Amino acid sequence: MNMQNTINNLIQSLIDVICNIPDELYNKNLPLFNGGTLGQHCRHIYEFCEFLYNYQGIEPLSYDDRKRDLELE
Repeated sequence: MNMQNTINNLIQSLIDVICNIPDELYNKNLPLFNGGTLGQHCRHIYEFCEFLYNYQGIEPLSYDDRKRDLELE
């Protein structure tokens, strides 16, 4: 399995889990996440996967260069 298929499977698994979480829990600040929300962490996972999926391998990999979409939270 190549990296892009692996990332697609990971994203689909994330979507499957998120679809079963009530909005109030998805947006709640949780001590488990040092006050962050589940939505923030899901966005972080998604953006990391998207960044790797689109990475061309031409320049050094810098996760700090990823785009951030706060709407995903």
